[in-house]
Amino acid sequence: MYYYNNSGLSYSSHISKVISATMLDLCLKGYLAFEPVEGKTDQIRVILKQKEVEKLPKDEQIVYQLLQKIPNKENNSFTMKEFEKYSNKYSSRVLLEINKIEEQAKVLQQEKGHYDEQCIKTSKKYIAKGVGYLFLGIFSIALMQFLIIPALLASIYSFKLVGRYKQLTQKRS
Repeated sequence: MYYYNNSGLSYSSHISKVISATMLDLCLKGYLAFEPVEGKTDQIRVILKQKEVEKLPKDEQIVYQLLQKIPNKENNSFTMKEFEKYSNKYSSRVLLEINKIEEQAKVLQQEKGHYDEQCIKTSKKYIAKGVGYLFLGIFSIALMQFLIIPALLASIYSFKLVGRYKQLTQKRS
């Protein structure tokens, strides 16, 4: 839910925050626990607790099921280093699961009325128009530079003509 509540529509730059926030939420709900790794100050161990996953929202179920694939079978836990290695080794699987999280978050937000596909399409249309008008303005400014030079030359020439006209009319008088 971090994705929709805090970051607008930019999902790919917040993947780690989505998973971290979901893991913390699962910890608060008692589905997993954290403990420091003995002898290593910069490592933590994630311990999965066996509970009914069906009670969780779909996006949290997906994260929990992803985390279940990682642990050491003996003690049902893993370190964050092991999680990183698993993510690198099975990156396509992890990305598939992450895409499922995004889709479930969209569905949940649509159900709550916070996210509407039609509003997104409309906003994209207006954004495209805004960008178009911006480029038109920039193009107009650039075009004005090319029109100013001939206008200045024409005005100089017309001043010369006026000066020549005055010179000729003064000679006749």
